[in-house]
Amino acid sequence: MRPTLLLLAPFPRVYQLTLDTCRSEYQNLPLHSVDDLRELAARPDPPAGLQVPLPAGDTQESAHELMLARLAFELAERKRCARLSPVV
Repeated sequence: MRPTLLLLAPFPRVYQLTLDTCRSEYQNLPLHSVDDLRELAARPDPPAGLQVPLPAGDTQESAHELMLARLAFELAERKRCARLSPVV
């Protein structure tokens, strides 16, 4: 097969299934809502791990930056909760 034809070859089904699984897991993650994040960011003392100011705008790039900020805050919150939880 020529290299250019490899790009046009059908995507192997196993990879497609893996991508679909990751997409569905990503969409099912329980995250703070954008409204909650904006409320927390507006406080005089925003929680540690929250990027302030939050990315704003209607571009795809700002939406992506906001999602990264949400994920980073969730990770910080989950690590904080794990430190506070007693080990069973």
